[in-house]
Amino acid sequence: MNPGAACCGVILLSACVAGCGGTAGGDPGVDTALQASAAMDPATDARARLPALHVVLAWEHLVAGRNPQQHDYDGRMAACAEAGWPARPLAAEERARLGTGRVEIMVDARRQRVRQTMWTLGVDEALPDHEAVCHPRLHEELLEYEAHPDDRRFLPLDGEQLAADEALATSIGWRRDGSGQVGGQDCVRWQSDRQEVCMWSGGTGWGIGLLPLDLRGCNGMPLDHYLGAIPLQSKSPDGSGCNLELQSFSLGRGLLPADPSGAGGQ
Repeated sequence: MNPGAACCGVILLSACVAGCGGTAGGDPGVDTALQASAAMDPATDARARLPALHVVLAWEHLVAGRNPQQHDYDGRMAACAEAGWPARPLAAEERARLGTGRVEIMVDARRQRVRQTMWTLGVDEALPDHEAVCHPRLHEELLEYEAHPDDRRFLPLDGEQLAADEALATSIGWRRDGSGQVGGQDCVRWQSDRQEVCMWSGGTGWGIGLLPLDLRGCNGMPLDHYLGAIPLQSKSPDGSGCNLELQSFSLGRGLLPADPSGAGGQ
């Protein structure tokens, strides 16, 4: 079952895509406990048939074509220099992460999980206010969602359901704009007045639909929506919103490793 109508946006960082097919690592077979009980319930059967899917997306929040977190940081550092206050700048790679995020989607027969990491501008709270401004810190926030065993979203989608989803998307301002490819993966292109997005079209047999997700707020997207529809690319034509890019995509058989990205997905 698809998540409800939602929608998209993000500055797309890089797109290096792992090949499809073969195995995705981990155990060679599907979860045997799920297989044993699959015949008793269609939802359990659908979960037992899930592939090993690992997708990593990267986003950046923009306002009028500019990253406000990075703009704020640059202004603070300039003010500190002008006032002659001691400063401790961020490393270049830390500044580059400000106002960005990373979404990792992990799906197989054993678990279905989404993990999002976001980076914003923080301060050293142990210092007085005027000094803290000049001693910024990169603040990292990690959010995770894991589907409940009773979740029925992974049932295959038929033509009637897909047509109903398209009618719903159209009713809230989206228009379908053909098909495309991102990182070697087929996707359906959608446009609205404020966003353009390409939704992965290869997962309908596992309940992963084509509804465009609204990512204008970047971190405002409920994480469970990424299990019902996967954007491979999104941008805001007017330069305000959330631009998103595919970093990697792996689709195989069996089970994923416990942590497919390693080091906690960072």
